[in-house]
Amino acid sequence: MKGPAAFCLTLFLLPLAAQAYPLYGSEDTGIRRLEEARLAHEGKIEGKKKVRGMLLSNEQVDLRLTAHKDLELPPPDPAFTAQIRTLLGGNESRYGLSVLDLSDPSKPRYAEHNGDYVQNPGSVGKILVATGLFQMLADTYPNDIEKRRAILHDTIITADDFIIRDSHKVRLWNPQTQVLTRRPLEIGDQGNLFEWMVMMSASSNAAAAVNQKQLVLLALVVVLSVLRDEGVRDWWRTLLQRNGRPATAPREGAIPAGSIP
Repeated sequence: MKGPAAFCLTLFLLPLAAQAYPLYGSEDTGIRRLEEARLAHEGKIEGKKKVRGMLLSNEQVDLRLTAHKDLELPPPDPAFTAQIRTLLGGNESRYGLSVLDLSDPSKPRYAEHNGDYVQNPGSVGKILVATGLFQMLADTYPNDIEKRRAILHDTIITADDFIIRDSHKVRLWNPQTQVLTRRPLEIGDQGNLFEWMVMMSASSNAAAAVNQKQLVLLALVVVLSVLRDEGVRDWWRTLLQRNGRPATAPREGAIPAGSIP
């Protein structure tokens, strides 16, 4: 990475996200590149063996924050911070880094290096897109996790010119030819929503754009469903109350005239 950079090492323990990453989860999620990773680990095709932590099954993924929703960030631990700083070598002045250790959720440890150094870690925006999409699914189907998973698995998206343009390469696996390709996304590429979410891990701006588009479309579907069920009158109040939020009227002019069918 060139120039000053900021790293925020964050573990997002969202129920649906956790289902996407286990090496043997390609059938459950439809993420094709997981099959390539599994075959390479088993020595059936050329590729790297995976380390122990990458071999966890779905059942072994530990969502440690579900019982600690009131967790507060502890002050920086000097010893832990010193350990993390050694990973940066001679470039430590060029980085801002924070790590939250949840090995023991009852005694979290926090390390911070150059915490007050203002930088622009661009890919944090991708995390916001992913979080927003998961939250919209939760708001839409609050009591139906299987429905959320079905949408992520069954929604097939074809890339259009909304992805232009991006230089970041992603891993594309063809199960039929068993060929792995590393290249930027192109118009016409297809994948389910699970796959588009995971492709953001390669810092793909194109994948983030696709997910951002799906987030807006899903929000529109929710609004239109409220209009259908409740009528146009006070639709915003019904939507907010459905999601347990204060029913505060939108400011005048926030909804352009004629935009609601």
